[in-house]
Amino acid sequence: MLDQRTDNRIRRLHVRDAPANTPETRLALRRILHEAIELPPTLPPHAILLVPRLAPDAALPLHAPHDAHHWASNVRTLLANLATHAHIPTDGHIPADAPALLLRDQAEWLALVLLVAAGLESPPAHFTTLTNATRQSPAAWLQHEPHLAPAALAHLHRWRKQGAWLATLSPTDAETATRAIAAAWGISLPASPLLPNATHLALTGMCALLNETPHRAQQANWQIALQAWWRAVAYADTPTDATPHADVSAPPRQTSTPI
Repeated sequence: MLDQRTDNRIRRLHVRDAPANTPETRLALRRILHEAIELPPTLPPHAILLVPRLAPDAALPLHAPHDAHHWASNVRTLLANLATHAHIPTDGHIPADAPALLLRDQAEWLALVLLVAAGLESPPAHFTTLTNATRQSPAAWLQHEPHLAPAALAHLHRWRKQGAWLATLSPTDAETATRAIAAAWGISLPASPLLPNATHLALTGMCALLNETPHRAQQANWQIALQAWWRAVAYADTPTDATPHADVSAPPRQTSTPI
């Protein structure tokens, strides 16, 4: 996985006919790979390039600096070519013949992971970073990446797969994930358990608001608006309002009901 926001990552490295495993060898290998594994500069700043396999034809010259620079340049060319031909999952689907995947950001990566973990997508076996998503439940992934969850659910909605994905969550899992996301964002929610038919709506509604106004989540009037919506919808027998509407410009109400 290559991500411009974080360090580039190689999940598995196979080295044939490797020299002795010494500190000097590891340092030389790290230096060459740091030069070689680089996301093409033409891609958007938050893009992620998932490359299942990269196998340069030439051997890696560990102890020949000039040849090592040439090898690194060839690897960058290979990555640039993969980026050009990478599949962009505009509908959340990954074709079997995709040589690589180009994602908008980490939230889109999480959205794909959520589909795979829920059994709604079966990525090609060579994309191990996605096939391994089944090791955790969708609710566990949301709890593991709570700050990415609102944008990830927005991707599912854009792909028209949010409804099918929600159907795989139990009410208990939905409420647990909702409260974990709220806690990570510093949001106080009423402690009373939700009615089962309100849990999915609470999850999607809160995440929709967080995705639209993430920079205001710590404002008192924002949280009061969310809590008012929560009380009106989350404990109703037949909730209907899918998205809370926080009037973030209005001052906090002094008569709001305490939690």
